[in-house]
Amino acid sequence: MENHSKRIVAPKWIDALKLMRIPFSIFLMAVFWFALINIEVDISSAILVFITIHLFLYPASNGYNSYFDRDEQSIGGLKNPPAVTKELWYLILLFDFLSILTASFVNPLLLR
Repeated sequence: MENHSKRIVAPKWIDALKLMRIPFSIFLMAVFWFALINIEVDISSAILVFITIHLFLYPASNGYNSYFDRDEQSIGGLKNPPAVTKELWYLILLFDFLSILTASFVNPLLLR
């Protein structure tokens, strides 16, 4: 009898997350916070907007780019990008939905 251990996250999902290049979108964090220096802003709203943009929207955009470009050479912090799979498309949709959801918590007018 073979002992098949179940993996919590399938390798295709891990590869899809890599193609979304989340660490690359975090590099833009300094620009976001610098832009807030001279304005009066609610800190909780600023954090939600940060999460919306940098953890959901930018990665979804990177994933969308990866999905259609199917890069095989170094791009955005990935020396050897993995192959594109349908799991990437599902993650893009999930991250886009999460960006809309978190934006609606900041202010429903952001959705216009």
